[in-house]
Parts: sequence; C-alpha cells; structure tokens
Amino acid sequence: MVLLPYISSPLSWLCLLIVSLFLVALKNIKFHPLAKYPGPKSWAAFRLRYCFSLWNGSLVHDIHAIHRKYGSIVRVAPNEISVARSDGWNDIYCHRAGHQPFPKNPIWWGDLPGRTPSIVSTPLRADHRRMRALLSTCFTPSALQAQEPAIISHIDHLVDQLRKRCVNGDENRTTVNVVEWFSFVVFDIIGDLGFGETFHCLDNNALHPWVEELFSYSKIGALVAALRHYTIIFNVFMRSLPSKSLEAARANYNWGVKKTHRRLDLEVQRDDFVSRILQFSDNDDLRMSIPELENNMNLLIVAGSDTCATVLSGTVNYLVKTPTALQALVNELRSSYRNPSEMTFSNLQQLPYLVAVVEEGLRLCPPNPSGLQHVVPIGGDTVCGGWLPGGTHVSVHQQSLYRSPDTFYQADAFCPERWLPTAKTDAASPFYNDDRNAVQSFGTGSWSCIGQILGYAELHTILAKVCWHFDISMAQGGRDVEWVTQKSFAMMEKQPFDIQLTYVSKNCS
Repeated sequence: MVLLPYISSPLSWLCLLIVSLFLVALKNIKFHPLAKYPGPKSWAAFRLRYCFSLWNGSLVHDIHAIHRKYGSIVRVAPNEISVARSDGWNDIYCHRAGHQPFPKNPIWWGDLPGRTPSIVSTPLRADHRRMRALLSTCFTPSALQAQEPAIISHIDHLVDQLRKRCVNGDENRTTVNVVEWFSFVVFDIIGDLGFGETFHCLDNNALHPWVEELFSYSKIGALVAALRHYTIIFNVFMRSLPSKSLEAARANYNWGVKKTHRRLDLEVQRDDFVSRILQFSDNDDLRMSIPELENNMNLLIVAGSDTCATVLSGTVNYLVKTPTALQALVNELRSSYRNPSEMTFSNLQQLPYLVAVVEEGLRLCPPNPSGLQHVVPIGGDTVCGGWLPGGTHVSVHQQSLYRSPDTFYQADAFCPERWLPTAKTDAASPFYNDDRNAVQSFGTGSWSCIGQILGYAELHTILAKVCWHFDISMAQGGRDVEWVTQKSFAMMEKQPFDIQLTYVSKNCS
C-alpha cells in the first residue's frame, strides 16, 4: 500500500506486472519442489504454455517431444509431472499398501455445473465404487455372451452395406472412408445395447446428428479443461457463454436423457445395459438415482463407441501400410474359417495373429494417447522412486511410453509379431525384451475401463469379418493420414482415411 502513490502511471503498473511475473517464473523454475525434474523452462515457469497446447489439440505431441528430449519423467507445468515408465501405472493408478490412493484430477474429470456426477466425474470414492460395481454387471462374460447375437448382427450389417457398395462398383471394388464406417457400426452397437435402439448410422450411411454434436463438443471440453486451471477466468467464461450455446449443450445432453427414459419405458424384455442395471433397483448398496443413470448412460454411449472406432481406424491405417502383416492376418482368418458365421467372440480370441494385430493397434493407436490425469494425495507420495508433493498433477503419458525405444524394439513400427507367444519365450527374438505390460490402453487399477471385455470383442470381430470378406488396400488417389500426427482434444480428431475394398465372393458360402 505504501508503494501505490509511486505506481499510479500505466508504465509503472506495467513494470510492476513484469517484475511480478519474473519473480513467479523464477520461483517456479528454481525454487519449486518440482524444480529438480527436467523439462522446458517455459513450461515450468507458467501453466499458460501447457493450456495453449491443450487448446489447439497438440498437447499429446508436445509432451511426447518433451519426453524424447528430456527423458521418461518430465515436468510439463509448474505443478505437473508426466511419466513414461511402466512402473508409473502401479504407482499412480493402483492401490499400494501403505499409500493413499491418487484421486482423479477434477480439472479433467469434473462435470459441468448442475449435472449429477457420473462414474468418471464423482469425487467420492464410495460413489465411484458403488457405480462401478453396478455398471460392471453390464460387462461380465455372461452379459457379453447374451449380447453377442445382437452385436454380431450389427457387424454383419456393416459387412453387407460394404458388400453392396463393392458389387455396385467396378470389379467388385469400392473406396470408403473407413473412419466413418467404423464409427457407424460401433455407434449402432452401443445405441442398441444402451438405449434399446440403434442410431441407424449404417442404414443411413451417416452419423446421427446427436453423435456429430458429441464430436463438436470435444474441442469445447479441451477449452474448458484449459480454463479450469485459472478459476477466475473459468468462472467468467462460463458466465459469459451465450445462452444459445448453453441451450445447445443442454439440448444435446437432454436428448440422451430422453433416450434413456424411452428405454426405461420399454415393456419388452431384452438383455442390455439398462435391464442389468435395473436388476439392482431394490439394492440400497448399489442402485443409482435417476439423474445418476441419465449421466452414466450418456457417458457409456461415448466411451463405448468412439474408443473402438479410434483403435479400429488406426489399426487398419497401419495394416494397409504394412502388407506383410495384413497378408498374415488374412491368411490366418481365411484358413481358420470356411464360413464367417463360424466366428464367435471366444474362438476369435484363440487366433494368435489377430490378437497380436489388435494389441499392436492398441499400442500405436490408443483411444487416449495422452495421460489419465490424477493428483498426488495430501502429504505427498512417491512415483517411480521420486517424491512428489501433495497436489501435484501426474499421469502416465501413453503415447510417449508406448513409442519409447526403452520400452519397445522398433517402437514406432507396426510389428504384431512382438505380441506372438514365440516373441515372449524366444530369447533370439528382437522383441524378447519388449515391456508388453507397459501397454494399458484400457487403464489399470480401480479406474480402469469397465467395458474392456466388450471392447476386445468388438475389435476382434469387426476386424476379422472385414478382413475375411474383403481384400483391403490403400485407395489410389484417396485421402491418407499419418495416424500419430492427428490432433487430440477430449477425443482424437480423426481425419478421413480412404481404403479400397474388393469383395472376395469366393469366400462366401
């Protein structure tokens, strides 16, 4: 207050601001508890560089570049550490005896104001355990077995729609944007399992408008996460949003709510997510409130669809550019099944090369290539042998870990052979020392994806049926994309990718 008479001019205020920023930067770079960790000084000084990278969709690539330059444990913001080591999975996400759990970072996982928390966003571990126990009943082996005929019928519908396009083309051949078609089938599947009716994406050869809006909100989600680092700015931003924008977001959410209630009103008995959840409606320890069910159903639709579409699209992107791997997969499939109707979820899991292709796809094309953000608990704790103060943001950065030469041989190459049984037992294999446990694309610990069993079933079956029925290759003159270069917001911004399909009629009975 004594200085105020001397800093009344704008220039004086500017000088004071510059000095203040300099002192903050100096404190963060030199005297912060995380100062010992390597990383670019511009990122350590202020959170602003991080937020800008997040906002423009390049955060995944920027942090990957930081890891490649500075090492496996790096500082990417004044109070944030990124880890690219496999032991980080256990330290951050799993229960360790004698340690407090690392809660989810509310900046990334919090719901918008006014919404009832979901399994992802709830800050209370008791609520998370309750919701997880209930929702997990939708993804048990017995549930998957009951849902298998419905899921396969949608996959067969995908094949039939693609076959028609081939038959109507020249020489049983057509060019398709495979990213679109994989999105069509997975959204139809999850709509059927969740809401009791499909989105009719395959029938209309187009995404449902509600689904398209979900993708548009991905960028908004990234912006919201960036602004949440600055509480005052975030509050101003939320209050300044045009009413039309808020109404559009509410209308999108409420459309999912209406679909949920339409499913609740169905009198027909069917085995799907809602029917299994309702089995516990009288169980006080498990049951959900209606608002909880509404939010979780919206969540399941997104989490159970775009994730698989991302992995499938990326895997095919690598397959058509790796002819030897594609041919090995086709040979295995066509020699194993005389008729595609013989394919089941269980026997497809017994095909070693198909399983290897999917695992390699999950490594190079994870649904979330960045990190699942958590926070070091009050009092601090160790991660990978290093002490982190309480409140530190921390995560395993998947893209950096999965593509690290310290983790995998030829880490940037698509090599399904690294997942074959012989590579794990033959010391002469170049992949023998690969750290396969580093790949946890579905997460691990109590926050892991509950739909993993369904995800694997869809990945194996869709890939198998497409490669059994069609010869696939790069589309001459078509749109191409280098998968790892794409932007990522709340979801990956997948670019169109064209492939050529040739219908192989001789395989059909």
